[in-house]
Amino acid sequence: MPLYFVDFNDGHTEMRDDVGSEASGPDVAREEAVRLLTEAAKDGVAWGNKQLLIATIRNGADQELYRIMLTLTCSQLGQETHDGRLV
Repeated sequence: MPLYFVDFNDGHTEMRDDVGSEASGPDVAREEAVRLLTEAAKDGVAWGNKQLLIATIRNGADQELYRIMLTLTCSQLGQETHDGRLV
């Protein structure tokens, strides 16, 4: 089976996958990356009110195949923003 590499960026740290994982195809690698991003989002809720998590999938020839972005925004309703607007 071919190797696929999933690089992550959480806005603070960029992690390049130098090991890779075997998958039967790029769509299977994409599904795994989506699962990992959702897990990272659950773990990162304590980081603050907004997160942007990015996964980039590469094949063994270092060609980028997919870029998956997950944005999580947490806003407490009825609270004022820094400029006095209500959220």
